[in-house]
Formats: sequence, structure tokens, C-alpha cells
Amino acid sequence: MATPRTWLTAVSMASAALLTACDGDPEQPGTSTTRATPPPSTSSSRADQAPPVPNPLDDAAFAASPCTSLTTTQLSDLQLTNTEAVVGDSCTYTDLDPATELAVYVYYFGADNGLGELYDMKAEVEGMWTDWSAFELDGHPAVRFRDYKSFNVCDIGVGTSDETYFRVRVQDPADDGRDTCGLVTTIGTAVLATIRAAN
Repeated sequence: MATPRTWLTAVSMASAALLTACDGDPEQPGTSTTRATPPPSTSSSRADQAPPVPNPLDDAAFAASPCTSLTTTQLSDLQLTNTEAVVGDSCTYTDLDPATELAVYVYYFGADNGLGELYDMKAEVEGMWTDWSAFELDGHPAVRFRDYKSFNVCDIGVGTSDETYFRVRVQDPADDGRDTCGLVTTIGTAVLATIRAAN
């Protein structure tokens, strides 16, 4: 059984150093709830909603070194810079233009039910996320959603195996009309390509 790579409360400290603090800024994963262990699984578990991963990938090397999730070429194409800010199994990236305050977070998680952990979290807290969309990303099950408190935050979770997944969050405090969900899907695709290339 994989050891859960849990929501990290310390990520909030990393984001605070990068973003201008203001009332109403969206919380980072882990600021309100820490999932020390995955929920128990039963035959009728909500986690059954998460599709199995047909072609598992080993993402352990990236969980150990999360700032390698995007290559130099990918960073250039995405107009992002690698801050090398590592907190646990997560890495923070920012826009090449610091005036935008855009921040990208990449996290790695392990749980008995893999991506199903996100399905469970959604079901446990009604209304926690909005615009929930389940789809397939380059052959891997994925979900995309927004923080209910802020339209300018969008997340994607992608299953790398039945026990592991990664999550990308795009946060745009300036709320300048940027398509955060479109961008998070593009970045998630790039991260998945990096992991696949290493397998």
C-alpha cells in the first residue's frame, strides 16, 4: 500500500511568499483539512467512480523531486519560471511576468484509491468544488474543477496508477480574465508527458 502523500499545510507558506496577500485569496490545498490517511474502501465506495488507470506510470522520482515535473522547453513554451520552491511533494512555478502574480502548483499524492481520493473529498464536502468535469487526458483518467470560493483558481487531478495521482493548481490573483482551467489542462498534459517520457 502506498504511503499517502497528504495535503500540505506548509504549501500556504510557500504561496504567501510568492503572492500578494489580500482578503479572500483562495486557500492552498491543506490549509483547512489534512488527510493523514485515505478513507476506508468498500465495494460501494464513492472511489469506485474513479476509472482504473489502464497504463500505469511510476511517478515516484517526480514526487521525490517535484520541480522536475516540467522541462526547460515546456517552461519556455508555457511562459513559466521554475521557482525551485519545494514543499514536501509539491513545486511552485510562476509566470515569467511577475506583475501577473500567476502561480502554478504541482503536487504528487499516493492513496489506496488513487484519483478516487478526489472523488471522495468532493462527496464528503458538498459544494466544495464547482465545474467538476471527469475526462480522459492522454489515456489517463482525470478530473478538473474550480474552488467554490474563487473563479480564478482551477485544478486538475490526473491518475498515474490506481494508487497514485498528481494534481496541478493554477491560481490567478489578479483575476485578469485568464482561462485558468484551459491553462491547468495544458500544464497537466505537459506534466503527464514528462512522467511518461521517464517511464
